[in-house]
Amino acid sequence: MKKTLLFPALAVITALRLSALPGFSPSISDVPGEFVYYQDKTFERESYIGFLMYDEKTYAARYYAPFDPKKS
Repeated sequence: MKKTLLFPALAVITALRLSALPGFSPSISDVPGEFVYYQDKTFERESYIGFLMYDEKTYAARYYAPFDPKKS
């Protein structure tokens, strides 16, 4: 269950670190305040992971899985 979420998170972190390499210019420029959310449908319960860019050096990752009394 955690392994399915671990790989995408590591891929995103690796991609963020690669953009900091000298001489690298991304094909799509990042803009502070941009965010992206992904829905993970591999779990039985609904879950989301999101990434937010504050500035060139600060990113945030959020995980959200709302409580479902029918499935608990």
